[in-house]
Amino acid sequence: MHGYGGKVLGTTATVRHAVRAEQLGCDAVIVTGHEAAGHGTIATSLVLLPMVSTPAKVPLIAAGGFYNGRGLAAALALGADGISMGTRFSLTRESMVHDNFKQLCLQATEQDTLYSNAFDGMPGRVLKTRAAEKMMKGGIQFTEALRGAGEIRRMLKLSFWQFLGLSLQMWRAEEGSPIWSQARQAVGMRRHLKAINDGDVNEGILFAGQDCGGIDDLPGVQELMDRIITEAEAACDSLQRKRQTA
Repeated sequence: MHGYGGKVLGTTATVRHAVRAEQLGCDAVIVTGHEAAGHGTIATSLVLLPMVSTPAKVPLIAAGGFYNGRGLAAALALGADGISMGTRFSLTRESMVHDNFKQLCLQATEQDTLYSNAFDGMPGRVLKTRAAEKMMKGGIQFTEALRGAGEIRRMLKLSFWQFLGLSLQMWRAEEGSPIWSQARQAVGMRRHLKAINDGDVNEGILFAGQDCGGIDDLPGVQELMDRIITEAEAACDSLQRKRQTA
C-alpha cells in the first residue's frame, strides 16, 4: 500500500491491538467500542479512546455510538481525531441498505440490538429481528455454513483448493480462527447481504449499533454532514461558555 502512496487504516477493538496496529505501520487507527455495529468487544468507546490516545502518535478514528455532532465533540474531547459512523450513514438516502431494514432501524430503540458471536463467529452486534434471535438460540447449521462458504469462494473467484489453502493460512495465523469459525463468518456475510440487498426480514441480519435508537430520519449525506458540523461547533461553544462562567 505504502509503495504506491496508499494509506492503511487499522480497525481495532482493544487497546493492545490499537497500539500494535500503529507499530505495524498503520497510518491511522479506528478504535471500535462495544456500542458499535459489527465487531467491537466488551470495552466501550468512553473507556477505549482515552487509553489509546495516550500512547498513540497516529490519528485515531472513534467508532461505536457516534451519530451526531455532540458525539463528534465528545470523541474529540476523549482524544480522537475524527469519528466513524456506520449505522448513521447506512440510514441516509444514498445508502444501499434495503428500505425494509432502514425502516426497522428507524423504529428501533437503543435496546433493540443483540450482541453475540452467534452471527458470524466473532462477537458482534446486529439489529434485533426474529432471524437474529433464532440464530442466537439455535446456533448455525452445517449445510448453511457450507453454502455460505461456497458463496464467499465464488465472490473471491477462488478455486476450491485456493479457498482451502487460504482458510488453512488464516487458521495458522497469529490469533487465527478455526475452520468452523470461518464457516460461521461466511454465513454471517451471506445473511448480511440478504438484508442489505434483498430486504429479507425473515432470513437476513443487519449489523447495527446501539445508536440506531437515536436516529429518526433519512437525510442526504451532505445534509447530514452539515448538520453534524453545526451541532459539533455548537457543543464546543457551549462547553467554552460553561468553562468561562465556572
